Amino acid sequence: MNHPALHTTPFRPASDRRWPFPSPLPVFEFESWPFVERGAALRVYPGEIVRISGGSARSRQALLLAAAGSGACGAGAGAGGDAGGRRVAQVFFGDTLPAAATVAASVALPLVRGGLPIDAALARARLELDGLGAADLSDRRPESLSAHERRLALLAAALAQRPALLVIEQAESQLEPVEVSSLRLALWYLASNHDACVVMTTDHPRLIASADRHLDLDRYAPLARAAA
Repeated sequence: MNHPALHTTPFRPASDRRWPFPSPLPVFEFESWPFVERGAALRVYPGEIVRISGGSARSRQALLLAAAGSGACGAGAGAGGDAGGRRVAQVFFGDTLPAAATVAASVALPLVRGGLPIDAALARARLELDGLGAADLSDRRPESLSAHERRLALLAAALAQRPALLVIEQAESQLEPVEVSSLRLALWYLASNHDACVVMTTDHPRLIASADRHLDLDRYAPLARAAA
């Protein structure tokens, strides 16, 4: 991978160290150019949950956008949100569900597009909805959901993809306390059992405690743009 700025800037905190265990899974590196002038870069590893804090809301979102977009690259990764055959999934403010007859079908749609048989995709969609305490949404129409219910469905859709990298903006947003606990367990399961990288912003104590690493953007010096 060719990211000159990632290899020439001396700003990384000591905590941003190379993962000590060799793995054939993608190691993601991305930076927040061109989203903000005060850039930051990040490397995440398989099975790791990372919380981004500090800085401004714009700078935190910029790093998340860089992760979810074309800047998220790794071994075998390519453009379009795919990493070695495993997706990069995201949940941002303002995201919408794909159009489908039911919420379960909407959650399952990315899986079907990825080649999973429809019955298996629907079963996984229902499983993820149930895991977040939202099983009753499965047969509802997507357009009938409240903002709170839509957030649960979007989280279920992202988790159902078993992504190599999951990016979540303000993970606890609009969730009830019991749903936050369910999400914490789901993220832990995704990272530990499916070797996913999870990158999120959150202010909730339970989700903060679930992170393996905390990156405070206030500790970062400005990222110098690499010479052309």
